[in-house]
Amino acid sequence: MQAQILTFIIPGIMAIFAAVLFALWWTDRSRTYVLAFGYWAFAFCLGIILQGAITWNFAPYDILLFHWNATVAVIAMIWGVAKRDRQRSPVPAMLMLTALVTPILYFARSYEQQSVLLTVQNFNIGMLFALAAQAKWRVAPRNIGDRALLWTFVAFAGYAIVRPSMTILTQSQMTMAEYQASPVASLNLVLSSLLALMLAVSLIAMVVLDNMRRDRDVAVSDPLTGLHTRSAFEREIRVMLAKAVPVGRPVSLIVCDIDHFKRVNDTYGHAAGDRVIARFGEIVMGKIRGTDVAGRIGGEEFCVAVWDCPGEPAARLADRIRLAAASSSQRGCDLHEPFTVSFGVAEIRVGEAYKTLFDRADRALYEAKKSGRNRVVIDSPAPAEDGPSGEAAACDEQRAQVVSLAKRTAGQAG
Repeated sequence: MQAQILTFIIPGIMAIFAAVLFALWWTDRSRTYVLAFGYWAFAFCLGIILQGAITWNFAPYDILLFHWNATVAVIAMIWGVAKRDRQRSPVPAMLMLTALVTPILYFARSYEQQSVLLTVQNFNIGMLFALAAQAKWRVAPRNIGDRALLWTFVAFAGYAIVRPSMTILTQSQMTMAEYQASPVASLNLVLSSLLALMLAVSLIAMVVLDNMRRDRDVAVSDPLTGLHTRSAFEREIRVMLAKAVPVGRPVSLIVCDIDHFKRVNDTYGHAAGDRVIARFGEIVMGKIRGTDVAGRIGGEEFCVAVWDCPGEPAARLADRIRLAAASSSQRGCDLHEPFTVSFGVAEIRVGEAYKTLFDRADRALYEAKKSGRNRVVIDSPAPAEDGPSGEAAACDEQRAQVVSLAKRTAGQAG
């Protein structure tokens, strides 16, 4: 009676979870891994129904149907997890393992070898979950759903190893029909169903948290370039400065602007202008480090906050971005002439706020545009503290550096 109740309640709950996962997939059908999760939940529900329907007539082919329904669904779910994590999954090896144990299961059922049947079947499932746990362990967790999923894989693998021994020790002399009607079978059904419910909840939590993170990223990311929006960039650089100033780490700000962008839009159309902006965003992301922050702060204006980097190295980074933009400008942008970019660079000063830092970098950008565009100009450093003569010497030296860099970049552009 208990087993019959379980075969109604558990499939109903898993059917609800399957419907939730299918609905989550339907909202974004590009995420095929969510569809794989839904298929696994549906197949588990179907497996419980099959088990209840053929409890008293487990023929050899019924065993194979039950086993393949379970293992293929688990393999699909593991494939989905790996795809979501952008990892390779050993699907051919898992299918080969399942195929190898299939004839053993058939003959074990044919000759009423219950212990062999349980051991082989659970070994197959346990190995699949062990492989999934190993793969998940190598991936840095994104959210609590990832951690719950990892430990559910571990629990499933451990249970699959322990289950045959527990069953054989208590019910070793039973036939298949007697075993299916026994309290041990009900207990195994409850335990495996609880783990499956935990797994389904972990998968749903992981997908929902992915959706929340994606919505957050959309809110802080420019849709055309994938860089931070202005508000998100300003928030990030203020956090960066708050970390850098107390420990004396240098932070530099690069402000850049695509030259004659209005002419690009007027000559080639706004679609071509969008492709120029998108292409330049790709170039910026390809040149900066993971510790740096880049944002699109206006139509054709961009900013890069360079962590632990004085002004001169930041200017060299800006020049590499400038050269990359000029050399790749005609690719995929429908332009018949290269687009160029001007840059202003400023290094943070002691006690300086972000707004003042931005104003200095923006003034350097204005100087770059006024002196011919397609070049990098560095704002003057903080005045020296050794008197008027030292201050003048420092300023003269910096102006000489600016002129030298401007001439060099103009020459390279020509």
